[in-house]
Amino acid sequence: MRHHRIALALCLSLLPAAPLAADEAWTSIGPEGGSVGALAFAPSRPATLYAGVDQRGIYRSTDGGQSWSPAGLRGAYFNDLAVDPVHPSTVYAATLIGLRKSTDGGSSWHRLKTGLHTLVFVVAVHPQNPSLVFASDADTLVRSTDGGLTWTASPRWPQRVISLSFVPSRPDTLYAGAENSVWKSTDAGRTWKRASKMPGLITALAVDPHSSRIVYAGGASGLILKSSDGGATWQRHRLPGIDLSPMTSIVLDPADPATVYATAGELFKSRNGGSVWARTGSGLEGPILATLEASPDGLLTGTSAGVFLSTDQAVSFEPRNRGLPALPVVDLAIDRQDPPRLYVSTPVNPFKTLDRGASWLPLRSFQDYDFRDDDPHRLQIDPLAPETIYVTTIEEVARSTDGGESWTVGGSLFCLFPRALYLDPRMPSALYVYGWSLTPFCGDICEFYRSVDAGRTWDCVPSSLFLVGVDPFTSAVYAQDGDRLWTSTDGGDTWTVLSGSLGKTYYFLTFSPLVQGTLWLPALGEVGRSRDSGRTWQFSSTGLPAVQIVALAPDPADAGTLYAGTEKDGVFESTDAGETWSPAGIWPAGVLLQRGLAVDPGDPSILYAGTDLAGVLMLDQGE
Repeated sequence: MRHHRIALALCLSLLPAAPLAADEAWTSIGPEGGSVGALAFAPSRPATLYAGVDQRGIYRSTDGGQSWSPAGLRGAYFNDLAVDPVHPSTVYAATLIGLRKSTDGGSSWHRLKTGLHTLVFVVAVHPQNPSLVFASDADTLVRSTDGGLTWTASPRWPQRVISLSFVPSRPDTLYAGAENSVWKSTDAGRTWKRASKMPGLITALAVDPHSSRIVYAGGASGLILKSSDGGATWQRHRLPGIDLSPMTSIVLDPADPATVYATAGELFKSRNGGSVWARTGSGLEGPILATLEASPDGLLTGTSAGVFLSTDQAVSFEPRNRGLPALPVVDLAIDRQDPPRLYVSTPVNPFKTLDRGASWLPLRSFQDYDFRDDDPHRLQIDPLAPETIYVTTIEEVARSTDGGESWTVGGSLFCLFPRALYLDPRMPSALYVYGWSLTPFCGDICEFYRSVDAGRTWDCVPSSLFLVGVDPFTSAVYAQDGDRLWTSTDGGDTWTVLSGSLGKTYYFLTFSPLVQGTLWLPALGEVGRSRDSGRTWQFSSTGLPAVQIVALAPDPADAGTLYAGTEKDGVFESTDAGETWSPAGIWPAGVLLQRGLAVDPGDPSILYAGTDLAGVLMLDQGE
């Protein structure tokens, strides 16, 4: 369940996105994965798994997670999944757009009229009676005795239920975790009694399969409680190093109930019944979003990077993402090796491919340097030493000289949220970073930094200008304020206005790699071109839609060919250096272009685009 989203979900009303239908012109080449908000396996057929991948829908596996296929319900965010204990093709999904049910393994879904609000937090099915189903939103617990056709609720039942757990040895007994309390029912949910008062919201529950009197409960700030008398009294423990994250699941090892697992963004393990806890889970990527599941194959969980399986009691995990959609791409960069190395940054960590997307290598070691899922992750490659790459994080720029196998971090960019990173192609040890204050509490900070030693140290450039590019022929630095363009030939020490008010909104410049002095500027429904290093401009809208151009990519082998990417309307091609345009490829439905658009330097007929839902899309115009 996505309890870490509770505060956000309560104040947002999300509508389903447009269905994702593949455009034949584009191929999604990964990296595979996705933000898995909910995960469940079929009790009667444990090799059948369901994963709720946010916005991309439900995915189903019939081989224990070795491979996945789409199972509908696109456009939703997922909080919980529950599978019928007898019929593995019947599954319930608690989402931010209501409670949904499928009886055909995900081929079709229908919304259940529960009487709940749109946002449903939890759904649970009786482990022996598939007709008995429970669900809860932010206020009300409801119960169905006919598989979801009709529902009842009572003011005497617990309110604000965020977690439910059946007693394995006595399935008509179940516990409900609510605000400041744990409730208990011994008659399959017909009546409830408050078992005990508790601190805060109880977001996770588990019962020992061998002893119905041993119950675990978890809440916020790493608080975990254990009862040995059926919930009458509790002992308190804490997960180490957890400040605010709510607990999302508690699981007892089926073979050894004294071994207990708990998730609160990270994974923790106790070998002595919950008294002492330690972090575990080598190989997990990204924060844990879905509940931990103890299947016959091992421990399964979902993170912001996909589905992961452990067969050694959570010591290590391996990804199980084949067939899942793809991670969002924050930025994209490509070098000039043959074949080229394509790097992408995602909300989890960077990846690279050496074979045009046939396989991807996660650069996991970068996580040692606080690669957080809210970072901008801008990428740059040293054109003279292509194994040297740079990636921004909060307050830092990380550098690798071995293609991402290892990383170093130089001087701090105090309180800076980096938004732009450029290096000087003529002298790649010269780097420039622009951003803004990380929080309002930072006060007045430097927003424009320069390094002349490959990021080892940084100096503040005393300027309020917005960095937009570096000329690959002259090393001149370009910046803007409002719609005026400025340039500096001494690394930002002094600035000269190049052009007056252009009347355009733009955030970067793109320089021709072949013709000195030619550069382009993306704008709303048009692209500007300058042939005199930015002094004068001509704008063309011929063939372009009336939307903001968000990416430009010149052909590295043809001075006249340029591609312009829009967020929703696809890519457009110009063969006359930006004077006229024609469609080159429409995005698959529902997909948005992120920052990255690049031409393959080894085969200029291939385009790469970094998207929000489909990972990297490849367009091969030579086929």
